[in-house]
Amino acid sequence: DLFLNLISNEESNEVLLDEYRDMVYDFMESHLNADLSLNLHHEQLIHESTWGFLKGIQDFSNRITIEFTEFLPSCYVRNNFSTRQWMCDINKLGYRIALDDVDSGLNSLQFVMEHIDLVKVIKFSLLPFRMMDRPTILHFIERWIKISECYKVSLVVEAVEDEQLANELSCLGAIYQQGYFWGRGKVLI
Repeated sequence: DLFLNLISNEESNEVLLDEYRDMVYDFMESHLNADLSLNLHHEQLIHESTWGFLKGIQDFSNRITIEFTEFLPSCYVRNNFSTRQWMCDINKLGYRIALDDVDSGLNSLQFVMEHIDLVKVIKFSLLPFRMMDRPTILHFIERWIKISECYKVSLVVEAVEDEQLANELSCLGAIYQQGYFWGRGKVLI
């Protein structure tokens, strides 16, 4: 709620992104070989301050992926027509684009397929599907793997919490994984 309140108008979004800009510069300058992913809510893209932020950190655009979140903007119908243009504009600034939490919220299969040509990464989070049995969820992930291979985009499976699941995903071909299991010092062999 606090985040949605902060991005609800130009002034508070600008204050938030001014802080983010400083954090991005500090991180990127102290981690010269690191890449960074930044989540952007569609709602933020209507604000000029967001575009100023993206231009302000453009020196690092080759190392930054902008993740479009799955959350619906308050003016979805109006913003949906702008999303493709926003993605094109972000690509022109040199950033990679990811769709966060595909199969959830705005980032449905239909939305992904309408924008797949502009995307480098799709991220599938297991969290919204934690009540689903494992064989069914693995079947869904297997389909996302096929889509990612067909369209030559990377797939990241998020919320991997145990070694068995990490191994099952790896056997399916899901080599990019994030989650509790992948804390420091863990290597899948």
